[in-house]
Amino acid sequence: MRSPAVAVSLLFFSVILVYWPVAGFPFLNWDDDRFLLENQNLNPATLESVSRLWTDLYSPNYSPLFFTVWAAIASFSRYIISASAVAGLEPSVFHTANLVVHLLNTLLVFNILALLLRYGFRGSYNDRDSSQITLPAVMGAVLFALHPVQVEAVAWVTGFHTVLAGFFVFLTIREYLIYAFGASGVIELSDRAITFHYLKAFSTFIFAILVKPIVVVVPLLLFVLDRWAVGRPANKSAKSLALWIAVSFLFVLFTLFVQPKEWMVVATPLWSRPFIAGDILAFYLYKIFVPLSLAIDYGRSTDFLLNGWSVYVSWVVPFALLFFAGRMKNRILIVLPFSIFVIGILPVIGIVPYYLHATSTVADRYLYIPMLGASLAVSFFFLKLKSKRIRQICLLIPIPLGILAAFQVLTWQSNTALFEKAVSVNHKSVIGQTNLALSFIRLGELEKAEKHLRISLELKPDAPKTYNNLGIVFMKEGKPDEAIAHFQKAIILAPRFALAHNNLGMVLVKAGKLDDATASFRKAIEIKPNFARPHSQLGLILIKRGNLDDGVEHLRRAVALLPLSATAHNDIGKALLEMGRINEAIEHLQKAQGIRPESEEIRANLEKARADGVRGRGISQGSHVP
Repeated sequence: MRSPAVAVSLLFFSVILVYWPVAGFPFLNWDDDRFLLENQNLNPATLESVSRLWTDLYSPNYSPLFFTVWAAIASFSRYIISASAVAGLEPSVFHTANLVVHLLNTLLVFNILALLLRYGFRGSYNDRDSSQITLPAVMGAVLFALHPVQVEAVAWVTGFHTVLAGFFVFLTIREYLIYAFGASGVIELSDRAITFHYLKAFSTFIFAILVKPIVVVVPLLLFVLDRWAVGRPANKSAKSLALWIAVSFLFVLFTLFVQPKEWMVVATPLWSRPFIAGDILAFYLYKIFVPLSLAIDYGRSTDFLLNGWSVYVSWVVPFALLFFAGRMKNRILIVLPFSIFVIGILPVIGIVPYYLHATSTVADRYLYIPMLGASLAVSFFFLKLKSKRIRQICLLIPIPLGILAAFQVLTWQSNTALFEKAVSVNHKSVIGQTNLALSFIRLGELEKAEKHLRISLELKPDAPKTYNNLGIVFMKEGKPDEAIAHFQKAIILAPRFALAHNNLGMVLVKAGKLDDATASFRKAIEIKPNFARPHSQLGLILIKRGNLDDGVEHLRRAVALLPLSATAHNDIGKALLEMGRINEAIEHLQKAQGIRPESEEIRANLEKARADGVRGRGISQGSHVP
């Protein structure tokens, strides 16, 4: 393969062939709801709400640029609405954005590999024919594009966080390499062009940090590439990256300052952290060579590891690999890819406590950017491979790799498929059991839901979310006493669990205990003032009791918090209709029907409001019927 154009076409079609089904996938109950569908700064996105993304901490990390790009995608998605749309957002638009950025990243990785193979490692090999570099660069890029561990970041809407960070990181690496090769005289560039590429690299590095803070390790990665691949002296590399290191340090301090303390504390003894880091590294190396049984929750929490024996010996594998590589003649061709890989996972390797390690120390998405190291190793392998027969056999590897990735993509086609895979890989996954139960609740399969929630309770008896979900099952089964008991248990375990307070209020309404229900809704609002559901339910109770003004005020608050919620508009529309405020009722009911045109209830309410308006029941907008 000698033509870069052919290489780019091959990469393009291989990515599309494997990942095209994601465009038809829905949003999932795996952070898509938390960070996107329930994010008031994105539903809808306005200039004011986007500005809040830069001043408020919505997620555990300060990621304003990520949410800003999501806001732009959300605004565009409102013009493409299908039956799968949720809260006015079209999932196909978000999935397509993930796919497009992953495709761009694949091309950037190809370009980075081609740059390194063409101009780097002077003295490590003599082949500088650009036509012979194309195939090794393509094979490395194919590994990046199609390896099954990459699927999580691409097929998951919330994975856009990772692929967008990857885009800016890879663009940073590309621009910095051009700058470094130009500054060292390997590539002929004017001083102005060298400065331009340096400033462009620094700018995209800032963008990457504002998307995902854990990319603060990029300056270290660039130093390694500058020193070992470009070959510049260490002092020149350090001088070029001094400002970058300072920015990274300041951003780490800023993140530590703004993050809530409960997101940062994972109690692991200092002596255990090197063992945990070695186990994490060994696990990832294994998954790169054996990409089977991939799931969202491997259950390898710090507690799980320290209570077993494998964590104390697994570190031997990566260190043995590094030891033998260091004794090879062209050791840089293995040590450098290994270093890139390790630096990429350094923020989540366990040396510094990371809040998600309380659930699992490993996740496929953490490998998205570090896979550049594995890709570089594959490129080196093909570049040095002399046997034509072995090369022809190796050229077939992308086929099984693509097939495995294609099957892994299907894991993300629904909540049920995702969480069934999670519990099949790790049957002790509380996250998998609980969320699988939630998917069955939504499907109306309450017996299956209860079964998985019971398993979840056996695994973790003090889990408030599990008791809350069991309460939902009993509420839907028409068992108010059991539902109330489970919601109350959830609240005892987590007194500030706003959702449990809201759900308790809902079942109390059905039981006719309006005073207790009112107290529950008020408590939910006290804990979480921007929680729309208790505002709506409390508003309906107040109107039913004759407190019209306060009731409507709570309903308006619910609509303000969820302006694209058909339920919120329908609730206030019904209330206004009962109060005789026909014009306002019609306005809200029309909005509800626009959001959910298939709803028979909304259609009936709107027809009733219009009929009442024709009969002249509406006195005037804003008037009350006694």
